[in-house]
Amino acid sequence: MKTERFTILVFVVAVTILTLFTASKAAAFSDEPCYGWNYDCDTCMTQPGCLRPQDSRTVTNAGWNIRFVGISQPDNFKPNWWKWHYQIWNTGTGTQSGLNVAAWLIPDCCKSPKVLFSTGDAGLSIPTNLTQVAVGAGEVSTGFGKWIQSAFVLRGTPVGGTIDWYLAANTNHKTISTVYMKLKSAETSFEIEVPGCTPAPAVEQLPIGGRTHSECINTGQETTSTIPGYEFPATNDDISFYIVRNMDRDGCVANIWACRGLYCPNCTSESCSDSLDCDLLTGEQQGGTTILEASLLRSCPDENFSVKTGSPYYLYTWNSGGITYKKCLNLSNGLWMPSLDCCTTKTGYCP
Repeated sequence: MKTERFTILVFVVAVTILTLFTASKAAAFSDEPCYGWNYDCDTCMTQPGCLRPQDSRTVTNAGWNIRFVGISQPDNFKPNWWKWHYQIWNTGTGTQSGLNVAAWLIPDCCKSPKVLFSTGDAGLSIPTNLTQVAVGAGEVSTGFGKWIQSAFVLRGTPVGGTIDWYLAANTNHKTISTVYMKLKSAETSFEIEVPGCTPAPAVEQLPIGGRTHSECINTGQETTSTIPGYEFPATNDDISFYIVRNMDRDGCVANIWACRGLYCPNCTSESCSDSLDCDLLTGEQQGGTTILEASLLRSCPDENFSVKTGSPYYLYTWNSGGITYKKCLNLSNGLWMPSLDCCTTKTGYCP
């Protein structure tokens, strides 16, 4: 039994090592446009994995070179197809002598159109022996790209004395990926432009302090019969607050609307359109006597919300980012009061 367990263990380790070695031949491509949202576009050319696609580029490794010459659309191509021009050569000889296989790792797009190539004798690509391998299958002679479920391999072998390769593809979108070369006595890889998926829409980078998030807070809906202490209907305190927050690190309140009814009626896209249902609150600097009664689950410091009962008025108070917002509700009819007098000083006429 001991010998059998040892044999199984050795087999598992061997398979694991083989898997890691084969997968390491194919680095994952980066299909994220360099918008500057997650990293600095001015320095992304110097960051591994963050290369911005270029119109042309030459990469050298282990005495071999690959040049992405550019993209064109010849007259003999059908609409929405482009010719991708590459050159591959040995630094010492200036030829492709010693190159057995060249393979491009191409992203498998989530949505149509998928990246397609014209291959075979009737194709527009050169050489004509290019073949497109299924996703996850890998290059047939080397295993390059095997088990990678987000990409497929386009492979070919050099023909004649030219160093030029032409890939006819149905896209002119560029991304950064891996081109692998199997040599007579070695192998090497390059990170360079390849045909890519249609990019996602550019992210609009909002300035610090710009609006970034809205939410609706309901209160009063837990009252099931009448408002305690009064004979008013339970729905008279069913109100909601539509809150828009800033995009800075703290995410404090930028605007608050106080709405009659639950679920912030007619509030969307960071505003409330019907002034009869929702009132935009005017904030004021917090006074020195402001006491923070409870902290909401927010990163904004000194933020809280409180409700103070009156007779028959409720005072709703928001504190956020050093600003106070207040609104007075008349429980007898479920309407907002035009001023805070009936909830605070009790001066003036209170219906």
